[in-house]
Amino acid sequence: MSQAASRALGFVTVGVGSEQIKALVGAYLGYALDAMDFLLLSMVMPLIIRDLQIPLASAALLFSATLLGAFVGGVVFGIGSDRMGRVKTLMITILGYAICTGLCGLAPDFVTLLVLRFLVGLFLGGEWGAGAALVTEVWPPAWRGRIGGILISSWQVGTALAALVTLFLAPAWGWRAVFFLGVVPALLAIWIRSSVKESPVWEETQRATRGTGAREAVEEAGPLRPRNPLLDMFSGQLRPRALLVSLKMACTLFVLWGILAWLPTVLASPPRNLSTARSMEYVLILALGNLIGQVAMGYLMDWVGRKRAFMAVFALGAVLLVIYPNVLDLQTLFWLGFLLGLLVFAPMGGIAAYTGELFPTRMRGTAINWGMGFGRGVSILAPIFLAALAPSMGLGGAFVTLAVFYVVAFLALLGLPETKGTEFQPG
Repeated sequence: MSQAASRALGFVTVGVGSEQIKALVGAYLGYALDAMDFLLLSMVMPLIIRDLQIPLASAALLFSATLLGAFVGGVVFGIGSDRMGRVKTLMITILGYAICTGLCGLAPDFVTLLVLRFLVGLFLGGEWGAGAALVTEVWPPAWRGRIGGILISSWQVGTALAALVTLFLAPAWGWRAVFFLGVVPALLAIWIRSSVKESPVWEETQRATRGTGAREAVEEAGPLRPRNPLLDMFSGQLRPRALLVSLKMACTLFVLWGILAWLPTVLASPPRNLSTARSMEYVLILALGNLIGQVAMGYLMDWVGRKRAFMAVFALGAVLLVIYPNVLDLQTLFWLGFLLGLLVFAPMGGIAAYTGELFPTRMRGTAINWGMGFGRGVSILAPIFLAALAPSMGLGGAFVTLAVFYVVAFLALLGLPETKGTEFQPG
C-alpha cells in the first residue's frame, strides 16, 4: 500500500497515554483472572478426585474438556474480535468464564462438571486474542515486545492467585468454595465496558472494509472485501506462515499444559510425597520464575529480535526439561522450579507481539487466538499423554519426553521471518 493510500485509510501512529494504559490494564487483569479460573482445576484436582471418586483417567478428561473448549472458543471469538471489535469480545468472554467457573462449584457429579469445564474453556480461549490484539495495536512498535511480555506475564499472577486461593480456602471450605470465588472477574467486565476504548487501527479497517474509506485509498489499494479471517490466514502467501505458527504454538502449549496439569500431582506423589499446602510453595516459585521470564522475553525480543529470542529460550528450555524431573533433592527441586518457570515458560512472553506482527489487522485477532486455541486444542492430548506414560515411567519421568516438543518448535522458527519494528496499518 502506498503512503498516500495509508494516509487516506487513516494510518494510525500511536504514542503512550491513558488509553494505552487502560487497554493494558483491562487485558492484563482479564488474562490474569483467566489463568486463575483455568488453574483452579489443577490446584484442587486431588480434592475433586477424592470427593467425586473418579479415576485418574476421568480426571484427565476434565483438563482435556477445558482445553477443547479453549480451542473452540479461540476460533469462534477470534473471528468475533475481528468482526465485532476487540473490546466487546473481551467483555463478553470475561463475563462468560466468570459465571461458568462459579457454576462449577455447584456441579453435583462428574458429567456436569465436565460440561461446565468445557464452557469455561470456551470463554477462556476467546479472551486472550481479543486482549492481545487490542494491546499490540494501541501500543507503539518500539514497546510492543515488552508490553506483550508484560501482558502474558499476567498468567503467572493468575497462577499465584489460584495457588493462594487454594491454600486458604480449600483446606477449610473444600474445592467448591474455590470455584465460587472464580466469579469475581465479572466485575472487571463492567469496568472494561465503561472505560476501555476500541483499537483505532481496527476501526479504520472496518471503515475501509465497509467501503467508507477515502476514495484515494480505494483507487490505489483497492477495496477491502470482508472475508472469513481464518480462511484468509490459510490462503495464498500467508499459508506457510500460518502453518508454522500453528506448529510452534502446538508444541509450546503441549509442553506447558502438560506441566501445569500434573505438576501438583507429581509433587504430591512418591517419591516426593508433598502435602497440598507444601506443593503450592513449589507452584508459587514456578510462577515467580515464569513471571520474570516472560517479561524478560519481551525485552529480549525488542533487543535481539523476535526469532533469536525464541530460539534461545526453546533451546535452553529443552535442556531444563530433561534435568528437572530427575532431581529428587527437595531444596534443589525448589530452586530448579524457578528456572523451569524462567526458561520453559518464557516463549509465551513473545507470542502476542510476534504473532500479531506476522498477520494484517483484518485477521490479527483471529491469528492470535488461532495460535493459542490450536495449541490448546492439541494440548488436550498432553494430560492424557503423560497419564498414559505414568504407569511405566512415572509422571515425573514422563516430563522428560516433553523436551522433544521444544526441539520441534525451534525448527519451526527457521521458516518464519523477523518482524521487529513492524508498523500496523489498516487492512
